[in-house]
Amino acid sequence: MYEALDLHYEQRGEPRGSAFPVLILHGLFGSLANWRSLARRLASRRRVYSVDLRNHGRSPHARPHDCRAMAHDCAHFIRVHAGGRVALIGHSMGGRVAMYLALRHAELVERLVVIDASPKSGAAAEPRRVLDALLALQPERFEDREAVDTVLAATVADAGVRASLLMNLERRPDGGVRWRIGLEEIAESFDRLGAALPDGRYDGPGLFVRGGRSDYLPASDEPLVKAAFPAADVVTIADAGHLPHVDTPERLASVIDAFLERG
Repeated sequence: MYEALDLHYEQRGEPRGSAFPVLILHGLFGSLANWRSLARRLASRRRVYSVDLRNHGRSPHARPHDCRAMAHDCAHFIRVHAGGRVALIGHSMGGRVAMYLALRHAELVERLVVIDASPKSGAAAEPRRVLDALLALQPERFEDREAVDTVLAATVADAGVRASLLMNLERRPDGGVRWRIGLEEIAESFDRLGAALPDGRYDGPGLFVRGGRSDYLPASDEPLVKAAFPAADVVTIADAGHLPHVDTPERLASVIDAFLERG
């Protein structure tokens, strides 16, 4: 069994009535900072926790970097901080961690929201390409974020995606910048991120949100969703890509808020 890490987190809001707390899990190369806007909105009626998953943000670096280990970290977090069950929200890699946790520890998950992630096994090509680009950059050679951005643009054309990736840079004590994210740990276990999820099913309320301009959760994977999460609905946000919290933040927040309020 993996040793659970104590994850860096932020907490907002107070519960009203019988509202369950919410736990938000970011995607690969992200951090809790990407989800502050949604966290603030949801915190108007409930307690909201956002975490940095292992090897991301301000959480510790550790091996292995796979969904089983991250789900173990999150189960530990829920027991220690939430004291029971949570409404679990996960995007992309965080969505796979959320699915793993719901299938393995259903007693900790009151309801499940998965954003643009599929239960299908297999590593996606685009994250591998981005990982290779980040590994090749060697930001220690550069004086500031703008210089890194200029070089990264040759590989990652989308300015919004680059802005998210560059949030992983921090200042070195002696000047210049370096990666805060645990790229070596992620690279070592990258292929394991797409490993098959545990057998079984989660019968609690579920919502899978798909970006209409994304191919991370194709319609052909919906039978896999229904097999493992039979009570889940699949909703498409037509104008969103793989980052609906960036492309259509108000629409995403409305869809999730309505699901959390549903009896």
